[in-house]
Amino acid sequence: MTVTTATDIPPSMAREVIAHIGRNAPLREARAYRYLLDAGFTIDDLAVMADRRPAFIGWRLDLLKLGRRVQAALDEGRIWWNFAWEIAQLSQPSQNVMLARFDRGEFTTSKQAEQAARALAADEADAQAPNQVRDASGLPWTPLEDRYLLDHWAHGNAQIAEAIGRSENAIPHRRRHLRPEEFPRQAR
Repeated sequence: MTVTTATDIPPSMAREVIAHIGRNAPLREARAYRYLLDAGFTIDDLAVMADRRPAFIGWRLDLLKLGRRVQAALDEGRIWWNFAWEIAQLSQPSQNVMLARFDRGEFTTSKQAEQAARALAADEADAQAPNQVRDASGLPWTPLEDRYLLDHWAHGNAQIAEAIGRSENAIPHRRRHLRPEEFPRQAR
């Protein structure tokens, strides 16, 4: 597959830049990809040149949303790049909170740290859209209700959805068949 993008940088030079980035330096990769994108290449072009999937290029570019402190921690190797990507989904103050929690040693595994960052991102999303209606009754569903459905609905999709943190996409059709009195309501 050939790259046919019109840029000021020849594709052969872009391939050399990508080849010399280094696979263990995610921020260096992200900065190089950003530079090449600004030069006129597309994400698909970069994916072909780097022999990566376009989604991977996007994940690396997401790391550029990190604040300076978190970028420094990633460059120093204090945090894992998967955890850094999860932190990049947060607002600047929340990024600093997660880094402080990590530095205090609150997480024993990378998976635990990533789950905490995802939970904080979900809290931020809920705070931005507090009146978001997720079912036909017109009432917003609480996290307790989501937890109840995941615990009591033994379908494989719910278990997969829980693993990727997207329960609202996997079970809305199930919610229509359940009575609201089955769930404990949070005080509002």
